[in-house]
Amino acid sequence: MAALKYELAPRGIFDWNIIGPTWMRRSPAVGLLARIYSPQGMMGIGLTCTLCGFLSVLFILTDVAPVYGKILGTVIFACMFLLYYRQDLGTDGADQMSFFVSIAVLVCFCLSSSEFINLVGIIFIAGQLCISYFASGFSKLFSSSWRQGLAAKGVLSTHTYGNKFTQDFFKRYAGASLLICWATIGWEILFPFIFFFDGGIFFLGIFVGIVFHLSVGLFMGLNAFVWAFGAAYPSVIYIGTQLL
Repeated sequence: MAALKYELAPRGIFDWNIIGPTWMRRSPAVGLLARIYSPQGMMGIGLTCTLCGFLSVLFILTDVAPVYGKILGTVIFACMFLLYYRQDLGTDGADQMSFFVSIAVLVCFCLSSSEFINLVGIIFIAGQLCISYFASGFSKLFSSSWRQGLAAKGVLSTHTYGNKFTQDFFKRYAGASLLICWATIGWEILFPFIFFFDGGIFFLGIFVGIVFHLSVGLFMGLNAFVWAFGAAYPSVIYIGTQLL
């Protein structure tokens, strides 16, 4: 944390004045943004977003007045917007999914009480999840490292996205990488089709997805993927069980 705080500070490699979006650095509010994007400001944004998230769950479970949920949703969107545009570099699928979900929540739930608009938001979130999976799986078909089963071993054997357990695992089970690669490709491409099934097959697809993201968070350290993609699963479950 201390190292990251240093790199976010002026003259660090993540200095907002260097890698921040040009249009934001040229805006009239550049002074205010510089304070918001300071290491202390970034920590405050992260803590605010986390606290609002926990409060939102608490309000839902206790059935508190919906207006509080709308306020919290709006604050979360503002935090996500600031975090997403903190820099042009280093964003990934989890950042994009979090941003899309927060936009849908703001537009379709926080700013509207219409059941139809609410439903549009649910369909949008579920659709975004399906598109993300399908696009990711389909693109892997054109990668020789994924087709040959080298990608999983290659990524999970690195210091950044692996650990001693994964490194030893692939040394002991050389063929596991090929199985993991094709299982990932197949599941990502087929995920949008779970809506054509009900009962056990539908929930099996949901279960595999949850296990997949938990595994990515546990073994690769990409914890943001668990929350970003997990936030879209209730929409998928609602559509699969209530609408179809």
